[in-house]
Amino acid sequence: MGRSPTTTRRMAREICREIILFGIRFLDGSFEEIREELDRGGVMVVPAAPALATIYRDEHYYAALKQSRFAILDSGLLCCCWRSRGFP
Repeated sequence: MGRSPTTTRRMAREICREIILFGIRFLDGSFEEIREELDRGGVMVVPAAPALATIYRDEHYYAALKQSRFAILDSGLLCCCWRSRGFP
Protein backbone atom coordinates (compact mmCIF):
# COMPACT_ATOMS: atom_id res chain seq x y z
CA MET A 1 0.00 0.00 0.00
CA GLY A 2 2.45 2.66 1.12
CA ARG A 3 -0.18 5.39 1.53
CA SER A 4 -2.45 6.27 4.40
CA PRO A 5 -6.14 5.41 3.88
CA THR A 6 -7.08 9.06 3.44
CA THR A 7 -4.34 10.11 1.04
CA THR A 8 -5.54 12.43 -1.70
CA ARG A 9 -3.61 13.92 -4.57
CA ARG A 10 -4.14 15.34 -7.99
CA MET A 11 -3.45 12.89 -10.77
CA ALA A 12 -0.65 13.59 -13.22
CA ARG A 13 -2.89 15.16 -15.88
CA GLU A 14 -4.95 17.11 -13.31
CA ILE A 15 -8.00 15.11 -14.37
CA CYS A 16 -9.69 14.11 -11.13
CA ARG A 17 -8.81 13.58 -7.51
CA GLU A 18 -7.49 10.22 -6.33
CA ILE A 19 -8.40 8.90 -2.88
CA ILE A 20 -6.88 5.71 -1.50
CA LEU A 21 -9.20 3.87 0.89
CA PHE A 22 -8.52 0.29 2.06
CA GLY A 23 -5.75 0.22 -0.53
CA ILE A 24 -8.33 0.77 -3.30
CA ARG A 25 -7.85 3.68 -5.72
CA PHE A 26 -11.07 5.73 -5.79
CA LEU A 27 -11.49 8.61 -8.22
CA ASP A 28 -13.51 11.74 -7.51
CA GLY A 29 -14.35 13.53 -10.72
CA SER A 30 -17.00 14.53 -13.21
CA PHE A 31 -18.66 12.11 -15.61
CA GLU A 32 -16.40 13.34 -18.40
CA GLU A 33 -13.25 12.87 -16.29
CA ILE A 34 -14.24 9.35 -15.27
CA ARG A 35 -15.14 8.54 -18.87
CA GLU A 36 -11.69 9.69 -19.99
CA GLU A 37 -10.11 7.36 -17.43
CA LEU A 38 -12.27 4.48 -18.70
CA ASP A 39 -11.19 5.20 -22.27
CA ARG A 40 -7.61 4.51 -21.18
CA GLY A 41 -8.55 0.90 -20.47
CA GLY A 42 -8.72 -1.30 -17.42
CA VAL A 43 -11.53 -2.24 -15.09
CA MET A 44 -13.58 0.20 -13.05
CA VAL A 45 -15.34 -1.15 -9.95
CA VAL A 46 -18.21 0.35 -7.98
CA PRO A 47 -18.20 -1.33 -4.56
CA ALA A 48 -21.38 -0.90 -2.52
CA ALA A 49 -21.23 0.46 1.03
CA PRO A 50 -22.21 -2.86 2.66
CA ALA A 51 -19.36 -4.59 0.80
CA LEU A 52 -16.89 -1.97 2.01
CA ALA A 53 -18.12 -2.42 5.59
CA THR A 54 -17.08 -6.08 5.47
CA ILE A 55 -14.14 -5.74 3.07
CA TYR A 56 -11.64 -7.68 5.18
CA ARG A 57 -13.89 -10.76 5.46
CA ASP A 58 -13.85 -11.64 1.76
CA GLU A 59 -10.24 -11.82 0.63
CA HIS A 60 -11.09 -12.64 -3.00
CA TYR A 61 -13.46 -9.69 -3.34
CA TYR A 62 -10.95 -7.39 -1.63
CA ALA A 63 -8.15 -8.58 -3.92
CA ALA A 64 -10.33 -7.99 -6.99
CA LEU A 65 -11.08 -4.43 -5.89
CA LYS A 66 -7.41 -3.70 -5.28
CA GLN A 67 -6.47 -5.07 -8.71
CA SER A 68 -8.96 -2.86 -10.55
CA ARG A 69 -7.70 0.21 -12.38
CA PHE A 70 -9.90 2.43 -10.20
CA ALA A 71 -13.15 2.58 -8.23
CA ILE A 72 -15.92 5.12 -7.82
CA LEU A 73 -18.45 5.47 -5.00
CA ASP A 74 -21.79 3.82 -5.63
CA SER A 75 -24.16 6.54 -4.40
CA GLY A 76 -24.57 10.14 -3.42
CA LEU A 77 -25.52 9.06 0.09
CA LEU A 78 -22.21 7.22 0.47
CA CYS A 79 -20.40 10.36 -0.74
CA CYS A 80 -22.21 12.45 1.90
CA CYS A 81 -21.40 9.91 4.63
CA TRP A 82 -17.78 9.83 3.47
CA ARG A 83 -17.47 13.61 3.69
CA SER A 84 -19.27 13.78 7.04
CA ARG A 85 -16.57 11.49 8.45
CA GLY A 86 -13.83 13.88 7.42
CA PHE A 87 -12.80 12.38 4.11
CA PRO A 88 -12.06 15.07 1.54
